[in-house]
Amino acid sequence: KLASIAREAQEPPPQIAYPPSGSVLSLGTGTADRTLFLRASGGTGPLRWLVNGELLPAGGYLAPVTWTVRGAGFARIVVIDASGRTAVSEIQIKLDRS
Repeated sequence: KLASIAREAQEPPPQIAYPPSGSVLSLGTGTADRTLFLRASGGTGPLRWLVNGELLPAGGYLAPVTWTVRGAGFARIVVIDASGRTAVSEIQIKLDRS
């Protein structure tokens, strides 16, 4: 137990590497164009991802997780590590109809 606590103290909390908070993403309207690869660094695995409160299917530890954007608007992305530490990214999605 003490070793686990010591490792946790040394491990930095999770950070969302992509997309960074405050991003405005312009995406195409096709399904492939609307798939985002979410990436994190730090934290203790496994990582869990939520977008607008909806749990995404798990990826591997520190592996990208995909999210298919349903439409334009704002999204709140949360990553939670095994220790319960969180990081949040709030982004805006615009769909390019050209």
